[in-house]
Amino acid sequence: MMCHARYSALNLVALLGAGLLALSATGCDLSANTPSTTTYKVGETGPAGGIIFYDSGNTGSGWRYLEAAPADQANSGTTTWGGSGVLVGATSTVIGTGAANTAAIISALGSGTYAAMICHSYSLGGYSDWFLPSQQELHLMYQNLKANNLGSFTGTWYFSSSEVDANNAYEWVFTTDTGGTGDFGDSGPKTASMGSVRAIRAF
Repeated sequence: MMCHARYSALNLVALLGAGLLALSATGCDLSANTPSTTTYKVGETGPAGGIIFYDSGNTGSGWRYLEAAPADQANSGTTTWGGSGVLVGATSTVIGTGAANTAAIISALGSGTYAAMICHSYSLGGYSDWFLPSQQELHLMYQNLKANNLGSFTGTWYFSSSEVDANNAYEWVFTTDTGGTGDFGDSGPKTASMGSVRAIRAF
């Protein structure tokens, strides 16, 4: 499958720059993955040792399943979204965009310890293609895992890779199943450290 058939030009550049996309003689692939030929059910253990929380039903986008890490990568009070005052741009809220969002964030912010980089640096079960979920991917995690007492979620707020503006980013509230820009007092969510981090991967 050729690169242009799966990714927009902007997202392709971001994915390549962040090392989340591999090129080959026949095209490109997200972290050199191919769509899964094994079937899974939501709630089952995925190939990396995480928990399946979404089945798209087909591999038309180059992947079928979303798998969440089995535990948080950062707890509330230990990290931030990063890059306050920096407009990353092109960060979508919809399902299937977390990887491109993460790549765009890393391309804009560079090295450091922040939510997207923590997910990008995560490795489990021999897989290192993890990323920070988009807002709606977080919502799916709440609906299909947290609401069913799966996933060992301990945080209240979870950072998403979906940006609002240069000072704010979306998150999801795992105690009330709501999402928005939140209200962290005088600081926007990008500078606040109240969010937890849970990495996911697509395959």
